[in-house]
Amino acid sequence: MFHLPKPCLSVQASALVGTALLSLAGPVQALTVRCVGNSQQLADAIAEANTSVDSVFSIRLREGVYTNSNALSYDIVPRGSNRLIELSGGWSGANLGCQSKRFDPALTTLVGTASRAALGFSLHSLLGQADNLVYLIDLSFTNPGFTQEANGACLRGSIESGHSASLDRIHAHACFAPFGSHASINLSNRGTLTARNIYVRDGAALNNGGLRVDSYADAVAHLAQITVTGTQSSGDGWLGSGVTLITFGNGLIHLGNSVTWGNDGDADTQDLWINGAGVVLTRVHYGSIEGSPAGNIAPGTGDPGFVSVNDARLRPHSPLIDSGTDSPQGGAGTFDADGRSRVQGAAIDVGAFEATPTPDLIFRDGFQADTD
Repeated sequence: MFHLPKPCLSVQASALVGTALLSLAGPVQALTVRCVGNSQQLADAIAEANTSVDSVFSIRLREGVYTNSNALSYDIVPRGSNRLIELSGGWSGANLGCQSKRFDPALTTLVGTASRAALGFSLHSLLGQADNLVYLIDLSFTNPGFTQEANGACLRGSIESGHSASLDRIHAHACFAPFGSHASINLSNRGTLTARNIYVRDGAALNNGGLRVDSYADAVAHLAQITVTGTQSSGDGWLGSGVTLITFGNGLIHLGNSVTWGNDGDADTQDLWINGAGVVLTRVHYGSIEGSPAGNIAPGTGDPGFVSVNDARLRPHSPLIDSGTDSPQGGAGTFDADGRSRVQGAAIDVGAFEATPTPDLIFRDGFQADTD
């Protein structure tokens, strides 16, 4: 499939990113930026961000591969309050700098190991912390060798009340948790969560090789433009593989413009597994579903028209093209999970990827009307 060139952020435009982050951080505008290019530098930058007193700490990852290990720690756990920690990939520049940025998660990969997830974050209030935000953008995660009896081999996060997390343009692939569950992405939310333009594929676990999001009392999660496919469950009993959404009390989860299809082929294993009273679906396409959402607006089913079993981008005549709702909860984002601008056609597409419009072939190569 033809891919358009990825947008690149210039030196001048990168300064605007810092300005935008400062506006999110509130009235105190102290900013720290770290440009990292190897695994040790990333661990050092995260450790510094966790204890920094600055209101904004931006960690910019140069394009490449970063491997977690027992000797390192890719765990974001801010110690103070009113902090924004941003971890963004796709950076490059002269002299090992971070002067330019491309909006493409595939360019920057975090790898987990047998004993560690690729990345973890915890926004808690054990020491009185309040009003912290973690922002993850343009990152890929993989972990084919995880052996712990734990959930989340690639990305796991916990958000307590009063804190927030935002994920945009995230890939997770080959995330395996043979002794755990929810191998690719596992998010526990008691605060506010926004996740969009997320692509999960080829994960496997005892239960759900894909994505799980929980929302507890008073918590809200806005999920949009998500694609999950090719995930597997190997265990027995309560089974779903693809997307699992669970609410407790008055917790809410909004899922919009998303597709989960082509996951575990077992007839008892569902692509979309829902439990709790607070799950609302808007234009969600799925192969199979378990549970009863509070709302299910404009659902879809059947073949979504992926390019192939290994590529969930959309073929030209996919029913997901131009069929999304204009303003999903949490927003659709400026770019899709490949870095293409939204919107490419007459309307937004469903899922993590925008399809590039193709000209009508009947008006090409001399086949126009009134042509001999």
